[in-house]
Amino acid sequence: MVKKLVTQIYNERGSNFGLLLELLVVSVVLWYVVDNLYCRYVTYTQPMGINIEHCYSISLGELKPEANGYVTYTQKDEERHADVWNLLNRISHRPEVEAAAVASFNSVPYSLGNSNTIFSYDTLKQSVRRLEASSDYFRVFRIQGGRGEKPEQLAELMETGQFMLSANVLDKYDLDVTSLIGKDNFHLYGNLDRNNRLSGTFQPIRPNEYVELNSDDSKSIFFIMGQSALYLGDSDCFVVRVRADQDHDFIERLTADAAKDLKEGNIYISNVQSIEDMKRVRLQEKDQETMLFVFGMGFLLLNIFLGLLGTFWFRTQQRKCEIALHLVHGATRGDVFCRLLCEGLYLVAMVTPLAVIVDINLAYNELNAIHGGLYLELGRFLVCVGISVLSIVVMMFVGIWIPARKAMQIQPAEALHGE
Repeated sequence: MVKKLVTQIYNERGSNFGLLLELLVVSVVLWYVVDNLYCRYVTYTQPMGINIEHCYSISLGELKPEANGYVTYTQKDEERHADVWNLLNRISHRPEVEAAAVASFNSVPYSLGNSNTIFSYDTLKQSVRRLEASSDYFRVFRIQGGRGEKPEQLAELMETGQFMLSANVLDKYDLDVTSLIGKDNFHLYGNLDRNNRLSGTFQPIRPNEYVELNSDDSKSIFFIMGQSALYLGDSDCFVVRVRADQDHDFIERLTADAAKDLKEGNIYISNVQSIEDMKRVRLQEKDQETMLFVFGMGFLLLNIFLGLLGTFWFRTQQRKCEIALHLVHGATRGDVFCRLLCEGLYLVAMVTPLAVIVDINLAYNELNAIHGGLYLELGRFLVCVGISVLSIVVMMFVGIWIPARKAMQIQPAEALHGE
């Protein structure tokens, strides 16, 4: 049967050339589309490094001198600082609060702020995102350690430590920063005269779902904002995790209490936001862009599907007489369908190596999607080629099966009557 099919395909090379060319173009376009969708999906579903469920951001305000209840500080920085920590302590002792921390605005997930700094180790330099908060920040967002430490253990380490790094900061140098814990020859802010000791590492934290895990934006350094510090910025805020079984109307309850007496000195609660809501606002534009992209790719795939389906449908319908002859000569319907399907599979098999060569050249020339800094990855390439070939086979199967099924229901004599 194989020899007969190959002979038939060769004898019909004139009509098959157009189909082979169409299959080649469709295969390359399908791979390109699938590769783009695959990269976006993998990026979106990578671990975030933080858990924001039941988490809230609490913005702070400070009374002006002309406001009622204004307290005149004799030592402004120290007293203001104490008021902030006293207010944090009161909030952390509320029965519905599981953990609370003070954090710089740039350290709040899905905030619009960002702050970078540079650290160096030996001759290696790396720009990283700066996170600054009190130690319970790890408990609030349930951040895991680079060596499997629990959030509580990371919080304890930072109580007496200097700084921590995300576990991916030196990946581009093929160096595991976790192996450098305890080393004291790190330099911060470009200051080569002072050595700093690495207290620990934590799992990489992505700023949002559209940032890749190994990008520079996902490499971060954590500094402790301890109670001994003398200054807290005007944009600093509290981040809290509410117990899951008590996370209902938290914003309303806290706001109501803040309006009564939940303040310290001149420091008061000015706004409470769910970090889930902050995420929706921050990602709204990106989500819309992604939806438009997916709809566009879906429309393109639909056109490819209908075009290829129509091609095999029309091709099979035109062969009613051939199907009738096979039935007259004693072939079963299963034999006929198997022959038609195998012919289609051979055509796909013939064009796939050429399509793969074109795909590799597109990736080599960096004309496809980039992921992890790479345009061509063996695993990703094989998955995307496999999905595109499987899609073509499914389209071909439907395009052959439906018209062939109808053709085989016609009596052979009727199908051959015109001949």
